[in-house]
Amino acid sequence: MDNLTYQLLQIIGSPFIEPNKKMDKINFNILYSYAKNNKMPLLYLRSISESSMNGKDYENYIVLSDKWVEIEKRIKKVIKILDKDKIRYATFKSIKPYREVTVDIDLLIFGSYDGALNRLQDSGYRLLAKGPLSSTLRDPGFRIDYDIYNEVGVSHIIYFDKEKSLNYVAKREFQTGGYIESLVPSVDLLAVIAHSVIKEQMYTLAEYYTTLYYLSGMGEKDLETFIEMVDRLRLRAAVRSHVGLTYCIHRMAHGVEPPPLRKIVAAFGVDGFEAERIKRSSYNAPHKFHPLTLMRSFQEKLHESKSRRSFAQQARSMISPGFAASFFPKFLGHVVRETY
Repeated sequence: MDNLTYQLLQIIGSPFIEPNKKMDKINFNILYSYAKNNKMPLLYLRSISESSMNGKDYENYIVLSDKWVEIEKRIKKVIKILDKDKIRYATFKSIKPYREVTVDIDLLIFGSYDGALNRLQDSGYRLLAKGPLSSTLRDPGFRIDYDIYNEVGVSHIIYFDKEKSLNYVAKREFQTGGYIESLVPSVDLLAVIAHSVIKEQMYTLAEYYTTLYYLSGMGEKDLETFIEMVDRLRLRAAVRSHVGLTYCIHRMAHGVEPPPLRKIVAAFGVDGFEAERIKRSSYNAPHKFHPLTLMRSFQEKLHESKSRRSFAQQARSMISPGFAASFFPKFLGHVVRETY
């Protein structure tokens, strides 16, 4: 095959498959741009040999590696502030199970949301934006932002009930040393899936690898937790679409389906509509989910009381001309963009 997704996945491999680094006729510059567009440039560069890198690739590799180390240092400073005030939190969906840079860090606050915002601002973190459910702060000494969530949602709509994840927080070891409170992999993966389908309405290869790396580290009990939480969080439609794409892409690239993926697909099935759409596009990514997929996900969330109340709040807010004027440009931007 000559599609870019196939070439990229052959070079990187997966936690279940060894990479194939002897491919011919590879344009590494094009693949780097493709990896960057899919939010995984460091993972790609770490997968190719230094002898295959040109000068620019090697420069990018050094810059991204240094930035990744600095980001972990910066996160440690933020959590030290929260820990000092005994504000309970968990990182979620932004720290990958593999080495990769990010432009923002997501923190879900289980304690005092306003207390966390005030404490961080008093410590020099600048407030960039404040929405109905979350706020964004800028690090005072490095170009990275922190999205601080009171609830996980888009505008007023809550799509991931934090109360249901309260008992699924554990210490996670930083690769540079130290620990941070984070959602456990089985639940964090569901936050990634919900964010991809409902908030961003897009599937990137970064999320493909997040799914695979998380699943590769899960035992049977973790998989059972994942499957149980899908229904508790009302995410069947989102999981069918997102995990279904992961299943189909892995089979396309490597000819096999990893056992954890098979188990999830056996429980929830594959969204054949989205699978056929990505196949017709030659597995091009990022893949934009169809509006019907988003509608099915929202329809399922209406069976969840907290989410249903948030939909009602969204409807009330839309009456306000000022809110509508702010909301619709952002919504249209989501519709037309090619990546995020």
